[in-house]
Amino acid sequence: MPESPDIALGQMFYTGTSDFLVANEYFVRAMLAASSHCAIHASEDIVDANGLKLWASGQPIGERLLERLSNRKLRKPIELCVHAADPVAVAGIVEAIEQRVSNSFDLGVVLEGRLTDVLRVVGSVAPSPTELMLLSVMRHCGRDMLGHAATVTALALTAMDLVGVHPELRRPLIKAALMHDIGELYLPPSLFDSPGATSVVQIRKQRRHAAIGGQIAIELARSGRTVGQLIAQSHERPDGRGYPLGLTAADLSLPAQALQFAEAMVELIECGSHGLRRAAVAARLVPGEFAQDFVNWIVGCAKACPPDRVLDVSTDAIALDLRQAHSVLGRTRLLLEKLDDRRETKAVQLAAAQWCLSVQGLIDELSRTGVDSALNCNIDIEPQDELEMIELGVLSHELLYRVRELCIRVELQQEESPELASSSLVIELLEILRACEPSPERSAADGRSRIELLPWSELYCVGVQEIDEQHRVLVRLLNRLAQSAYEGSKQNAVDETLLALVEYVRSHFKFEEDLMRTHGYESIKSHSEAHGRLIERLQRLIARQNTEKALSIEELMTFLRQWLISHILHTDKALALALNEKGIH
Repeated sequence: MPESPDIALGQMFYTGTSDFLVANEYFVRAMLAASSHCAIHASEDIVDANGLKLWASGQPIGERLLERLSNRKLRKPIELCVHAADPVAVAGIVEAIEQRVSNSFDLGVVLEGRLTDVLRVVGSVAPSPTELMLLSVMRHCGRDMLGHAATVTALALTAMDLVGVHPELRRPLIKAALMHDIGELYLPPSLFDSPGATSVVQIRKQRRHAAIGGQIAIELARSGRTVGQLIAQSHERPDGRGYPLGLTAADLSLPAQALQFAEAMVELIECGSHGLRRAAVAARLVPGEFAQDFVNWIVGCAKACPPDRVLDVSTDAIALDLRQAHSVLGRTRLLLEKLDDRRETKAVQLAAAQWCLSVQGLIDELSRTGVDSALNCNIDIEPQDELEMIELGVLSHELLYRVRELCIRVELQQEESPELASSSLVIELLEILRACEPSPERSAADGRSRIELLPWSELYCVGVQEIDEQHRVLVRLLNRLAQSAYEGSKQNAVDETLLALVEYVRSHFKFEEDLMRTHGYESIKSHSEAHGRLIERLQRLIARQNTEKALSIEELMTFLRQWLISHILHTDKALALALNEKGIH
């Protein structure tokens, strides 16, 4: 694996500073926010391209600066004309690492025995004046960007030392890790303040921050080509599924891979709910996504870390999440494996092959834990002890996240390629993957908001007309229940809709079971038992709803949505295939 690949940066970076001669509004606003916590002043006169002085040397920056900079081309980028008097240079970064470790038991486990050396090395790297100013803005801009960056730095250093990378590479890695998110300050804050991007457009804009950060490090901070390259590659992956360029292990140095791994793991480790175990599951979930040495390290740390608390979700909820992910992945693999039966272009075939590898990796993890076999046999997922419950809970969370991540990847590729955009396979694939997404709020023609907890789609057609028609009715009743609860309808209206839904569920199950008996369906026992478990769970939830009202109606609707998706895609689909073989459609 190369330690310092000479990859052309022309695709990401400009050769001059022309991009920064018009001040970036988002960065200036972040700088102004930071100036209320630390002293930031002009280190020289700020002058426009025509020689007009906009701000005098030594003057603290203020709100009027933003107005004066508006639409003006500068002789020199604003970032090179300001200075921050802030102890963040050494003490702030070291303090941030120490504080994060003290607040996270799991992070302490990962850095055990190495923290002293990490703090010493980080403390020996003094930022340049421009780097100091950028780090100060990160520290005080209103988001805990520096705290995150400091933890990524500590984890990346530890990972790199584990594989014996030359000590001289520590300095550029530290600077890159500290500034790897600096590009976020040059984009609309709304892209990063919300829990998650809601559109391909937003995601594409978000993903620009790595390349922007590399450009800033090279052209403004003068941190050096290696630092800029590491920042630009901080979201790449050795298996080629990262961004912005989709580089592979052959193109990525070990420091780059250490930074990528640390950046991906830190948020999981610090999540506060079995973070280290979650990180271990995420690290090994997709083979080849990270260097194996790093994966082995984090998995070893997780095994050595005893569970300190139980999950705050029920066994039923975990089992339901696993069943939903299993059903969606199975249907996805079936679609992608039957590619030869369809007339698809070479571009679609190549993309589908990569998607299939991702799906197979997730299914392999289900097989490793035994979940795949149990669900294929319609056996309930029942953890044997607290540790197994934690492992399965973490697995269910990560699987659903990865399915949604794959959906985003397909959407991005679809947007970039006309061939993928017009492919019926890609359209069908996205429909399947979106079954794992939360239902969005939609706007009706009259301007009112409406909720479709489970929008009907051909995805849920199993191929037996009467079963499909009954499933449509079930979905309509479920959506009506969601809309009633969302609108705050009178309790009687909600109860009546719920009663109608439950009664229809019972009659639908009886119809299916009669059909199975009539045609000698060999899996009738396990299928009927699945029906019985749903009725039993519904009765428990309804009993709770009678006392807890709004709290459990939401839980009940989520349960029904997930159960219907997984049951239709897996259990009912298997029944329909058996009935189709006997000429029943």
